[in-house]
Amino acid sequence: MATDSGGGVITQRDTNGDLCELNMDSAPVLQHDDCIIGNGSLNETFGEYSPQNSDFVRVFTEVGTPSQQKVNNVTNNGHEDDEFSCSQPSQESVYVPQQEFIAKLDYDLADLPKETYISKLIEKTNNSDDCLTWYRSTLAGRAKSIQGCPTGKLYNRKSTTKSTSTSKYARDCYIIYMFLQGDKTQIDEVFRKDDNKLSVVEHNNEVVSNEIIEMRANIHILLERVSELEKSDQKNEKVIKILQTENNKLRSQYLDLNEQLVTHLRDYERKSTQNDAKFKVLSQSTKTLDDFDLNNFQQDIKTMNIELDRHNKLQSVMQKSLNELKLIVKPSYASITSSSRASGELNVSTSLHSTDTKKSQINEHLNVQTTPGNSNGTNVTLKESDHLSSQVDHSKHFVSNPELDHLKETAKVPNKDHLNFKIPVRVQEEITETNSDRIVGVELKNKSFGSIFIFGVYLPADGSIDNYRQELNALDDLYTYYINYGKVVVAGDFNASCINKNLQFTNTTKSKELQNFVHRHNICHPFIDTCKILPKGPEFTFTLKNTMLDYILIDETLVRQLRRYEILEEGMFSSTSDHLPVIACVELDENPHVDLNNFSKLPAWHKINEHSIKEYQDKLCAPLDILIQEAQNNDIDINLFYHNLVNTLINTAKDTIPCNMYNPHTKPYWNADVKQAHTKERNMRRVWMQEGRPRGMQHESYFNYKRAKRDFRNIQKLANEQYIEETYDDINNAAECDIRLFWKLIKRQKPKHSKVCQQIKHNNIVHTSPESICNAFANYFEDLYTPADSPTFDDPTLNEMNKAYREIERVCKADEDLYLPGGIISCNDRNSKFLVTGRKDWLFPCLKEAISLN
Repeated sequence: MATDSGGGVITQRDTNGDLCELNMDSAPVLQHDDCIIGNGSLNETFGEYSPQNSDFVRVFTEVGTPSQQKVNNVTNNGHEDDEFSCSQPSQESVYVPQQEFIAKLDYDLADLPKETYISKLIEKTNNSDDCLTWYRSTLAGRAKSIQGCPTGKLYNRKSTTKSTSTSKYARDCYIIYMFLQGDKTQIDEVFRKDDNKLSVVEHNNEVVSNEIIEMRANIHILLERVSELEKSDQKNEKVIKILQTENNKLRSQYLDLNEQLVTHLRDYERKSTQNDAKFKVLSQSTKTLDDFDLNNFQQDIKTMNIELDRHNKLQSVMQKSLNELKLIVKPSYASITSSSRASGELNVSTSLHSTDTKKSQINEHLNVQTTPGNSNGTNVTLKESDHLSSQVDHSKHFVSNPELDHLKETAKVPNKDHLNFKIPVRVQEEITETNSDRIVGVELKNKSFGSIFIFGVYLPADGSIDNYRQELNALDDLYTYYINYGKVVVAGDFNASCINKNLQFTNTTKSKELQNFVHRHNICHPFIDTCKILPKGPEFTFTLKNTMLDYILIDETLVRQLRRYEILEEGMFSSTSDHLPVIACVELDENPHVDLNNFSKLPAWHKINEHSIKEYQDKLCAPLDILIQEAQNNDIDINLFYHNLVNTLINTAKDTIPCNMYNPHTKPYWNADVKQAHTKERNMRRVWMQEGRPRGMQHESYFNYKRAKRDFRNIQKLANEQYIEETYDDINNAAECDIRLFWKLIKRQKPKHSKVCQQIKHNNIVHTSPESICNAFANYFEDLYTPADSPTFDDPTLNEMNKAYREIERVCKADEDLYLPGGIISCNDRNSKFLVTGRKDWLFPCLKEAISLN
């Protein structure tokens, strides 16, 4: 920090202003490290004026500032120099502190109290008289430029028994600092009183010394500014190089893109030429279409349709006749007939081809031989063919899929006019027995909740992981199949753990297989976080090792209906098993009708727009194409096709059509206008509450809220009246046209529950008849308003009522001609009317009227 010629304080942030005052160009042309950086003629102009070689700079930075002598008011001879001043530095003064140090002092000492200022200044200057006197001289030089500053010299401070010289110098600095801030109370304690006027020479020397100090400070600031400008110039050169590199890259990319554009133009011209040639060929081919006979083509199509209808009818007749024969083919239980029956022979060859774990196909080849002359019909004999395929492994294919199992039967008639045909037949099979005795299942069917398939399992307990995996895969196939037709519950002894804390006590491989099965099908049990029902009872089912091996695994759709899951303690049942029984209670709804007063999402038809319709059509195309293609390629069951089609339509609609939740509390008259007004009213109320709930129409938020509330009530009232009017019109029209609809509408308007109280309890006595209920109310209010010595009785109100009564009685007796409806109220009337009713809103208007009449 330094002072300018006007006495102002100059900091490093004002270096641009200093350069302007000294009429110097702000362009970076000098550098403090013996190098010159510039552009063009600036180097030639200022090349010889480097800071180290300039006499001007050397005069104001070196003359009178030796680096190792003390700055004090004592000369080298040890005598006190009375003529020393901050504005008159001798040529034997000490090293000049850098301007950064002075600026740092000004910044650190700003706005500090006196004691803190003095202690921190001594700390920053390391308790040095040299630095303190120099800083005091710098502050005094600034103060000299302010009007009202004493013209005398600074006092010389010496150490005494009370205080040191450094503390005195620091105190002087604080007084001068306060003077610069506008406080002139103690400034005379720093400067001597100048009784004798200075001579012209001394005055000139003082002015010159002040200017030298100021110019020296400006030179330091200018040098720092030049170094900063030189650094910024170096950075600018680096940025210019980077920009030039980027420009070269962009130029190369531009050339590459230009070449690609030329190539694309050539390809476009070539393709346009080819398209023109193709267009000419197409135009020639269209001319040949004029010779096409459309009538003959349509006639051929009609003929083909007739033939197709005939074949369809023939197929339906054959299907019907085959169903009448009731050919139920069960490959695993095919009967073997004797060869003595020669009237007819049926050869059955069964082969089971497994395509995957969920799908199987059975091919049946039936040879039918008819016996002519038999009036009763064709005799059909079942005989096992000599070329029967190998025995079917029912342990792998013990479940038949009704929608995927189809039989292709070929009937061959060994006559001259034989006919070969294939008829698809759907065989409805039940669940057949399996070679595994570890899985058993039962189906619970109900109209309200559909089917629930419950499987009891007992998985292998030996150490063979292959046997365990084989049985678990069989269970996986069962679960995968039956989950499509209802809810599935799997319970039993799994001989593995589903929870992590028991893994160390069980077979780890089996437990991981079981956990993968549970996670793959999203099966739930009470030992996971998603289940809200906590299991009761012991934390184990296998008593020998205290581990959890028995579970009831529930489908994720049944978890919400799970009400209890309990492991019974040992001894509750007389059983010899070392496993504890497990109980799960699931609540099922037996209402076959769908309740509309639920929170299921319904389509919002009024919110559908063109975009929703287009999105629905786009998402529906691909699934429908897949369904149609499967129906054309495979003999799919019509029920399964219908089920898949309906699910596809519903799922696509859920994804694209907006939905609303049914609200049973919505008023019937609530329409879009009422909703809009209600939303506006709530928004205005929210704004009013955010502003602190001000009262009065002068507040804008309160005024807007009241106006929105009034508009909402008016619109709500109008909508309610309109709804009631429409309801009455519907009832009137129904009374004339449809009496059944009339009574239906009448019953709909009746309240669902009666609000009439059927009984009341008073003084522990239940009153049921209307008369007793009225008497109970009368006794209650009589007891309530009867004066009593209880802490809850309102004595002030009673005194006020008695006073009012006496005033009324006085007014009535004072004027005998005063007309009083009903006559003068007596004491009995007062007790029966005033004390029983106990209402001020009736008493005081009567009192006011009586007083006004008087």
